[in-house]
Amino acid sequence: MRKLTSGSSGVWYGLPLLQLNANNDSDIHNKAYEVVTGEWLFDWAPRPEYGLTPETNLLYQMMNMTGERFSVAELSKGQKSSDYFDSDGNLQSKPPYEDNTYSLKMKKFKHLNDVDIASMCQFLLRCLRLNPADRPSAVDLLSDPFFVGVD
Repeated sequence: MRKLTSGSSGVWYGLPLLQLNANNDSDIHNKAYEVVTGEWLFDWAPRPEYGLTPETNLLYQMMNMTGERFSVAELSKGQKSSDYFDSDGNLQSKPPYEDNTYSLKMKKFKHLNDVDIASMCQFLLRCLRLNPADRPSAVDLLSDPFFVGVD
């Protein structure tokens, strides 16, 4: 596991996903978002109103951001899955779904126009997939239209 050192918090963003048996490409979306916006994609903070620790809040934000849920089959492979999820694949505290998309989050950045936001959102949607089998590798992502014209 590697520690992300840029940004103000220097948190272990990959921790919950790595504990759930995800691959090492799982934090690409965080770095991409940070490069474009200068901010972290997800908040590393507890959500006491929903009974979420910082770790479970990261998982909650990922599920809300992608609109996906972790499959029970995939969760069964993780050593720590039962610390976060029940046997049906729901977060143990059962927080409500929040409509929080990449585009909603990025609209606040005045240096990004609608075309940039749409392009970045498509790229992030490819990066952050909750099922590791659906997640492209870092090499595959280099051919994404987001990088057209980048030397």
